[in-house]
Amino acid sequence: MVTTAADEADAGATPSSPGQTGFSLREAIAFANTNAGYQSITFNAAAATIGLKSPLPTVQETLDIKGLVVLDATANASTSACLSVASSNVHIDSLEIHHCQGEPVLFSSSTSTGNQLSNAYLHDNKKAAVVYGDGALVSGCLITFSAVAGLEIYGKNAQLVGNDIAASLGTNYLIHDGANGAYLLANVSIGGGDGIGFGAVTGATVWHSTIVDSVYSGLSVGTATQVDARNNIIIGADAYGVWGPDSAFSKLDHNLYFNNASGNRNQGSLDAASVIGDPLFNDATNFDYALKVGSPAINKGFNLSVDRNGSATGLYNGSAPDIGWSEAP
Repeated sequence: MVTTAADEADAGATPSSPGQTGFSLREAIAFANTNAGYQSITFNAAAATIGLKSPLPTVQETLDIKGLVVLDATANASTSACLSVASSNVHIDSLEIHHCQGEPVLFSSSTSTGNQLSNAYLHDNKKAAVVYGDGALVSGCLITFSAVAGLEIYGKNAQLVGNDIAASLGTNYLIHDGANGAYLLANVSIGGGDGIGFGAVTGATVWHSTIVDSVYSGLSVGTATQVDARNNIIIGADAYGVWGPDSAFSKLDHNLYFNNASGNRNQGSLDAASVIGDPLFNDATNFDYALKVGSPAINKGFNLSVDRNGSATGLYNGSAPDIGWSEAP
């Protein structure tokens, strides 16, 4: 357990003999790296906010880092990642990281598997959160005001579930060349360059996402192929709702479009199951993108056999799933 907010690095520090003011996060990662096998790092109340002076040691072993703790990188001038992971099966949960000059979180190993980033709040960082490796899971994260992209995926078979990314200067969700099999479910994109953008990938899935107010296009598929994009709300783009040819998609239907300045698509046509109209968000001014009663998105989605209503009976409420990230009662 981390017991101090001080960013200390005492040589040979251990949980039982930490030195100085307590066992720091920096010391905890260094200790875990010298002990093979699974380790877990948690935080006590004294370590609620940690001011980083430099990047943390790269995680080299299987490790969980869990805690409602803030990593304030304002005093860290390095452009390297604030928290870097080079191993597999590492789970980072419930960290807030802000004002990092490099990546707030970097999963750096292309051969890694099973890494997870969950419930993180990453904001005002100079670089994106970056994920290499196979089968990584990014879930429940809030990423705002990144100076480049919000989240960059390089590894195959990444799962992006239930994230909110807003106001990146670049693309909010950027899936790079070769990141085949990316699976995006129930994500929200607000602003950003493109909301969700793909490089040369194949077999990507974008289901039940809500993409609003992109500076360029809501969904830009680039040179991707076999993209399955269904049950998404794409509205308010300054350019097109969807940028990409019919040939890029295996499925492009049951989406709702509204108020995309240059048109709903830059080429190709909409399928017969698409909906054109105001989705009637609960309170878009305050970023509440749940659906009001009477929304044209309610019960207009395609049954993709994914759970949309949590602990309630069945996979969804009503006669069909709702379009977008939320499922109305």
